[in-house]
Amino acid sequence: MQKKHIPFCIWIIWNLIWLCFYYPVLRYSYFYSEYTGSVCLSSVIFIVAGTCLAPLTFRAGLKIMRRISDNPFSFFIKKAGKKDRCIIHLSPYADTRTHEEISKHWSILIELISNAMTHHETVIMQSHLLTPARIKKLKNKLESHGVFTSFKVYRRKTTINEKLSVPLIYLLLHWSLPLLPSESSTVIISAK
Repeated sequence: MQKKHIPFCIWIIWNLIWLCFYYPVLRYSYFYSEYTGSVCLSSVIFIVAGTCLAPLTFRAGLKIMRRISDNPFSFFIKKAGKKDRCIIHLSPYADTRTHEEISKHWSILIELISNAMTHHETVIMQSHLLTPARIKKLKNKLESHGVFTSFKVYRRKTTINEKLSVPLIYLLLHWSLPLLPSESSTVIISAK
């Protein structure tokens, strides 16, 4: 099965499971018309259509939210316990489907790290996306912008929470299913 068909198959499975649970509910009285004594078809169609189409609205809603908002939805920044530390996470709402969007997120990341280094902050990044090649690319991009840093890289196993939540978020918001590596990295970046 091709990777692009996986979201569609999961949506079909969602509908089949939901309809299997919904079918026994039809015997309850609030779906029956008072006048005819039979099932009120309009309410059943409304509920079935609403539930079947609900997962398809997440991506459209996210696109509308991106268009009307000034926020680039690239990264979440959180100050750690000490004032000289900040944690940067790639936002799951970030649009990473085109090369232009990916290069935009790279430039935002370089700008965030550069600002943190000028304020003598330590940057902590933890992600399944931090492969050795991307870490090397990040270091080269920082050096090309005149930001010289030291990197400490810690490899760790991808947690079960990441393995379950990241594909679900991507499936609902981007209609794609990413393959997560078995290992991810924690990178600590500090000024030289």
